[in-house]
This record gives sequence, C-alpha cells and structure tokens, in this order.
Amino acid sequence: MSYYGYGKYFINNMLIDGDKLNSTYGNNKNFMLLAVSRFGSDLQYASDELKNDKEIVLAAVKNNASALKYASSDLKKDKDVVAAAVKIGGASAFEYASYALKNDRNFALFAIKKSASSFRYISDELKNDRNFILKAVKQDGYVLEEISNDKISKDFENDREIVLEAVKHSSAMLFSTIPYEFRKDKEIVLEAMKKDGLALKYAPKELKDDKAVVLAAIKQNGHAIEFAPEKFQKMPEIILEMAKTSPALALAYDQSNLLRNNKEYVLKAVKDFGDSLKYASKELQDDEDIVLAAIKQRGTALEYASDRFKDNEKFVLEAMQSQFIAIDYASERLKSDRNFILSAVKLKGHALVHVLPKFQNDKEIVLTAVENGNFNTFKYASDELKNDKDFVLQVLKISPYSFQYVSDKLKEDKAVIKQALTLEGRNLQFLPENLRDDTNLASMAVKQNVDAFQYASKRLRANKDFVLDSVHQANPNTIDSVAIYANKETLTDTEIASIIAETNKSKLAKILKNNQATATQEL
Repeated sequence: MSYYGYGKYFINNMLIDGDKLNSTYGNNKNFMLLAVSRFGSDLQYASDELKNDKEIVLAAVKNNASALKYASSDLKKDKDVVAAAVKIGGASAFEYASYALKNDRNFALFAIKKSASSFRYISDELKNDRNFILKAVKQDGYVLEEISNDKISKDFENDREIVLEAVKHSSAMLFSTIPYEFRKDKEIVLEAMKKDGLALKYAPKELKDDKAVVLAAIKQNGHAIEFAPEKFQKMPEIILEMAKTSPALALAYDQSNLLRNNKEYVLKAVKDFGDSLKYASKELQDDEDIVLAAIKQRGTALEYASDRFKDNEKFVLEAMQSQFIAIDYASERLKSDRNFILSAVKLKGHALVHVLPKFQNDKEIVLTAVENGNFNTFKYASDELKNDKDFVLQVLKISPYSFQYVSDKLKEDKAVIKQALTLEGRNLQFLPENLRDDTNLASMAVKQNVDAFQYASKRLRANKDFVLDSVHQANPNTIDSVAIYANKETLTDTEIASIIAETNKSKLAKILKNNQATATQEL
C-alpha cells in the first residue's frame, strides 16, 4: 500500500501491515472500495467475502489489472470481470483468468487481440489447434513470436500460411524474426512491405534489389528509402512515389532537382517539416510564402532562409513563436538591437539565454524576460543583477521561485529571505543549512506552504514544538508533508498523533462521502 493519508500511514499515521489492515478494514466494503479504487493491489487485504464482491473486484482491476490475482475463483471465471482486467492489462491480467476462459476460443482471441503475450496463457488444447492459431495471428501477428518460444506450438512457426498471415498483421520487427526461408519468399516480402515499409531493412539483398519490393516499401513508408540500394535513392520514379507519403524526406533525397524548385511541392514539404527548407532551391529559400510556412512549423528553419529574412524583425519573431531558440539565427544587427531584444524576451522570456551578455545585464530586459518566462529564466541574468538586492526583490515579486538563482550573499540577506519565504515557502530548500535550522525562518516557510516542512533541518523535524506548529498549519490535503518527513519518534507524541489522526479521519470521511459514488460510476 502507498501512503496517501490512508494505507500504510492511516488514521493514527502508524504503519499498518497487511494482517492488521485485513483484520481491521478487510471486511469494510466502503473502506475497501476506496482503497482498491486508488491502489488495486490492496484487494489482497480484503476479506474472502469482498474478494468475491464483483463491485469491489471491478474497482480493483480497473486501477490495477493484475489485482485479478487476488479475486475469488468464481470471479476469475466471470467474463465481465476478466474482460475489464484484460482491456487494461492484457496478458498481465489474462494470466490470472480461470482455465475455462483460457480454453474459451472467443475469449482467448479477445485477450490475444489486446496483447499477443496472452497466447502464452491459453490452454494447451488451443495451442495445438491450427485453425485457432491462424485466427490468432490475424488478431496480432506477433503471436508468431510467442509460437516460436512455445514448446507445444513451436512447429507452427514453419507453417507458410500462418507466417504469411502473421506478416500481414504485424510490423517490421516481426518480419526480422521469421525464418530466413520465408524472408526470401517474394510474396511474403511484398506483404511485409505493404504492412510496414521499414521491413525492407530485413529483406535479403536480392530482394532489396527488386524494384517492385522497393516501391512497395516506399509506398507504405517513405523512410524505407534509407534501406534501399543507392541506385533507387536517385531514381526519379522512386523519389516521386516517396513524395506522396513523405514530402519532406523526398525533398532531401531529390538530387535531380525534380522537386526543389517546385513552389507548390516545397510549400507542402515545409508545412510537413519546416527544416525541409534546407533542401529548397535558393530561389524558394528567398520566397516569403515558403519561408513563413517553414518557420511557423519549425522556428529553427530560419537557419535555411535567405539573409534578408534573418534580418527582418517580423520574421524572426514569427520563428520564435514556435521555437524561441530561433533567435540564434537572427542577423548580427538584430542581435545587437536593444529594442528587438526587448520585443524578443517579451514574446518568449526564456530567450534571455540566447542574448548577448550586455542584455543579460540590462534590468529592463531581464525583468521583462522574467515576466514572460518561468522561474528558470532568472538563471541567465548576469551575476551582477543576481547580486543586486533591490533588483532581486523586484524579481521575487514576479517570480518567487527565482530565489534559487540569486547570489549566495543575498541568500543570507534577511530582507531577501523574508520576501522569498513569505511568497513561496519552499524556497527554504535554497537556504544554507544553518538558516534551514532557524526556527523562525522555517516556521515562516511552513506557514506559507506546509510542503516546506521537508526542507527544515533534521533537528527541527524532530522538535516537538516545531512539528506541532506545522501540523496545526496543515489541512487534510497537506498533512502528508509533515507525517512523512517528521521524526518518527516525534510522531508518537500523544498531542501530535491526535491531531494527525483527526485530520486523517476528516480526510477519509470526506473522500468516502464524495468519491464512493464516483468510484462506483467509473466502473
């Protein structure tokens, strides 16, 4: 069981082992419904009566399909229950189904459709049934891998019809594992290419040299060109076929310039993958429509645009919309233009990492970046600004968690610390060890955010008064932060244990009242 205000630490915050949980709560349907809906494996602690309760078991397997292991024998025969588990867990649930269901042709096929690995748990009778196996590989071709590792059905891996059907219903990886004699069979190879063009990688050399095989692979997946002989990689017919499914890739392989100067085609390619602009003709790299489409899809495509776009503020900012690092490809003039940099960090605050050092030391630019970035943005400000007390106080008002990046000197400044902790208690973790042992500072942090308790010094977390003050600050949603990190001996104090117990009782009552019906409906 996992700790969440109940389970291992429940009611009195003391460890509850399985035997105690079983004897105390195992026959309490309300409690067990809540427990298994959060941690399905807790079904193991339910009474035999509740392990045979369909509502309880359905809730358990919905959370953790393997919880079927702990269901009663009767419910392991129940198609509704087992199906619910198999839908979520596949073979990991089917393993615990009754023999009757493992020998049920239709149910076994259902399980195999969810996971080919379910094949290993079907009855020996079905493993010996060729007609069943033929249907199974049509559900999932990877059943063939299970067959090859199974002593009972292994001979079927050499059955051509079964192999052919498996290839039709799988991917390149299965094709790579079938017996070599079948990888030389052109009919089987063509079916493999139609299903997954990347299977070309595993075709024998003589069939990789077959134009029909290569075309079939390219039609399914243009990336199969990587495994084709070089003569096909240059062939116009192949490039044009590849262009139908992988326009960006076709443009990259187009050495005969069939496509690179075709505006309509290049536009399609850059919309598919902006960096395809790299392979467009010089003329189209200077075309506004093409460049705009490319940088909208991928900002870094600006690298391949003509210089006039790299020097155009509108285009650079447009590229930054999708990837702020596109600022790296701006012209040197723009990178030195303060007004442009101000616009850039206003658009994407984290672009501060890519600007010139002089701008990382510019208060207006850094403050604008922090306003439009995240708590990590301040990391890229200059050391001078990180040590500027008045400026740091301004930054903390906007982004309290930026405290982690202020200078070591200011992390010991009372005014800075006070503001940091009153705005975000978890900043306690960034203080030096001696200050995390300061009762007033730690209390200030916990008052703002009880989660800060874990960052107090070990001594304070064992101090009754500090722990007591912290549990008073906590509510049912935050009590865990104290219960987990407080010294365990301190938790045995009658007054502290009583408050935690009452808080957790309140939490349980609320959860049971509000979530019991929901947990049932979700089944």
